[in-house]
Amino acid sequence: MKKLFISVLLVFSSTIMFAQDKMPSDSIEPTAKKTVTLFIPLKCDGLTKEEENRINSDLYLRFSADKNINLLKISSSSISPAGTLNEAVRTGLRYNADRVIYGNVTSTEIKDQKALDDQGADQYILVETENRNYKISVYAADVKSKRNEKSYVKALVKKNTSPAAAAISGYFKQKPDRLPEQTVGIPEKQEDITVSEDKPENSYIWSAALSMSCQAPILNFSDITAFNAGIAGYGRVDNVFFDNLVLTLKFYAAYSISHENYINDYLNYAAAFSTGYRFYLPAGFELVPQISTGIITHYVNAEQGSGSYRDTVASAGMDIIFRLNDSGGIFLSPSYNLFFEKTYTGHFISIDLGYEYRFNSKK
Repeated sequence: MKKLFISVLLVFSSTIMFAQDKMPSDSIEPTAKKTVTLFIPLKCDGLTKEEENRINSDLYLRFSADKNINLLKISSSSISPAGTLNEAVRTGLRYNADRVIYGNVTSTEIKDQKALDDQGADQYILVETENRNYKISVYAADVKSKRNEKSYVKALVKKNTSPAAAAISGYFKQKPDRLPEQTVGIPEKQEDITVSEDKPENSYIWSAALSMSCQAPILNFSDITAFNAGIAGYGRVDNVFFDNLVLTLKFYAAYSISHENYINDYLNYAAAFSTGYRFYLPAGFELVPQISTGIITHYVNAEQGSGSYRDTVASAGMDIIFRLNDSGGIFLSPSYNLFFEKTYTGHFISIDLGYEYRFNSKK
């Protein structure tokens, strides 16, 4: 019996030791997660459409063939060009990319004079010549941190994109993947991300919008009017003092259906200034929570006569935008509004549905 007990104990101990050998060790390196990269066509200035297409097609094919770059297989012709970091980040978020490759090509005309010939009288005859110089700037940027990780800015000789592609590809060869946030064990020290000195300047984003506006009076204001409907126009600029800050000037006019029989017409006109912050979401969605203040003018045409008066108006709302492309988008804008009189405060809810068009310009 004693021998049997010892034999069982030895077998049990051996099983535990064998299982421990098979357990994962804390020193095992974590598996790297493939990052998704989007190539955005370079914004070209001073080039023909044929030159622009050839440069972007050549870069797209070079990056597609690079095994170190997990490139989204989206034709560059279907994506709007991006020449600034902000434009590239917005496009990257729309396609759920981790990194983006973007940039620009500029062309300048150089006028000079040279002798008609090297010998004889012609050497004293000067003729005007025209040449064009090209500069290419290509960047690899991280979408989440909104920073450039690699840049290449040099002269574009004979429209050869090979040096630019090689510089960006070399970066991806050094850092092809990104480790997941939660890993087993202690990963090796990662190389610090360096911010390019050639980082493009942020740009203002100018936009204009037009919408239908519906207003539903509530609380005591609903005793006077039942429903308001009209139109609204917006002028807007982003990134004035810091990234994603939104300043808006809004005008609207609405016709009100009054409960009072003696009131023939009741119109509201308003001008308001608002400030908000733009959040860029995946799949082309954007959110802009904002607060505003302004002046509302009430025009009343009654049986006893007509007249107008002004009140201060304040509101808090949210723009929900779906971006159709880099320039246009449709939006839904609900808001809660108050206007203040000496002995009365009016409350109403407003919902706008409209279209926004963007105009971009550098700071």
